[in-house]
Amino acid sequence: MNKRLQTILSFLGIASVLCTSFSVYPQMVKAAFTQEVFLANKMYNNLISERDFTDINSMSAADIQAFLVTKNSGLKDFSEGGRTAAQIIFDAAHGKKFTAAIADGDWSTPLGESFKGLNTYEGVTLNEATGTISPKVILVMLQKEQSLITTTTTDSGAAQIAVGYGCPDSGGCSEHYKGFTNQVEWASWQLRYNFERAKGKGADFQVGEVLKNVDGKYDVTFTNAATASLYRYTPHVFDSSYNFMKLFDSYFTQTADTEANDTTNITIKTYATDQKFSGVKNSTVTAYVNGSALDGGNTGSRSWVLTLSNMSPGNNVYTIEYKDASGAVVGTKIITVEVHKQGDINGDGAVDITDLSIFAGYWNQVNPEDPLANLTGQVGHAIDIQDLSILAGYWAK
Repeated sequence: MNKRLQTILSFLGIASVLCTSFSVYPQMVKAAFTQEVFLANKMYNNLISERDFTDINSMSAADIQAFLVTKNSGLKDFSEGGRTAAQIIFDAAHGKKFTAAIADGDWSTPLGESFKGLNTYEGVTLNEATGTISPKVILVMLQKEQSLITTTTTDSGAAQIAVGYGCPDSGGCSEHYKGFTNQVEWASWQLRYNFERAKGKGADFQVGEVLKNVDGKYDVTFTNAATASLYRYTPHVFDSSYNFMKLFDSYFTQTADTEANDTTNITIKTYATDQKFSGVKNSTVTAYVNGSALDGGNTGSRSWVLTLSNMSPGNNVYTIEYKDASGAVVGTKIITVEVHKQGDINGDGAVDITDLSIFAGYWNQVNPEDPLANLTGQVGHAIDIQDLSILAGYWAK
């Protein structure tokens, strides 16, 4: 028996007593959009369609305000410089600039030049005629970076660094970019600049490029300019890209850039009995799952959504069929969801020493190869005592 397993085994008795005595330990959170789905579909290669990313007219200022009110966001009551947060977001999406120019010699990003009135940098022109990015993307960024959509009171500190612009992972935020208006405008311009740059105007983060070993384990292919832009802004899979895609999925409906029928088979294993899958299709076909019409799978649409709930333990198999106008099947996709009961990492129906041995092998690892070793279900979580406590709670059950 290895030393790590011996250590964890010795703790197990204590953890079991704690869980039994207090009857409290973290539960797996059911989620419609899970890490397993994200990885199995290699969604990290295509985070959002270019149409959704650049649709500056996707929301009016009134729509944005209504969204903030619906979410009970503190931003619904926020204003700066005589404009509401909703108006600031709308104006930034449409390329308007209200922030003051930064002093000469202090340009820390390429887009600094555009704020001196040039509007063009390295062959990329941005102005009110082109606009920047969709207000929906800005809203998602505000939540991803500082949780400003779900924060119900105005957090002036978080608003100062609203989208993390000029705030590198290494620490510290530039005083030049602080302030809600500053943050929203600079980030919007930078993301649209990244987008345009990805189409042959730069030496890296180009469409079709593969970024190797992201977060130490993922090779990411930039399938479109929107994905390249987001990775150039924050080059992380789970601490950024997954969260962006999950938030956009929960707030809005994505559309597709292509009309190809998605026929890639996928298999995932998970504790979550609720899952959500999506795919793209040709607008001339209808999509079905196990013989029933899919949400959004009708002719005219370019994507479909499969929402699953209360799946039983074991293999749950779903066949996606694409049928043309005559009813002939022109393509298929098989989705297999292997549901395990809580704590049963290897899927043999019992939570026992075998599961503990597998678990021990992933101790202190972040986003382990076997996703079921992460019993908390938290993104970016290192396997630790919290997971062990959950495993102990299901021991021999």
